[in-house]
Amino acid sequence: MFNVAVGDSYSVSQMHRMLREYTGIKTEPLHRESRKGEIMNSLADISKAKTLLGYEPQIRFKDGLKKTVEYFRQKMPAK
Repeated sequence: MFNVAVGDSYSVSQMHRMLREYTGIKTEPLHRESRKGEIMNSLADISKAKTLLGYEPQIRFKDGLKKTVEYFRQKMPAK
C-alpha cells in the first residue's frame, strides 16, 4: 500500500481560502470546537512510493485543486 499525495500539508482554513479564490464564492468559515479524536494535522508520507516506484508529484495540491474546480465548472455549468 502506498500514500500517493504531494507531501505538502494544508489546513482546512487554507483549503477554504483557496476554494474561495478559485470559485469566487465568498462563504465565511464556521469554526467550532474540535471533536474528540479529530485529526489536527495530516501529512502523507510519500517516501515509500518515491523509493519503490520512483514517484514524484507532477502537480502540486494548490494547482490540482484549481484544476478540479475548473473541471467541475465545465461538467456542471451554473444554472
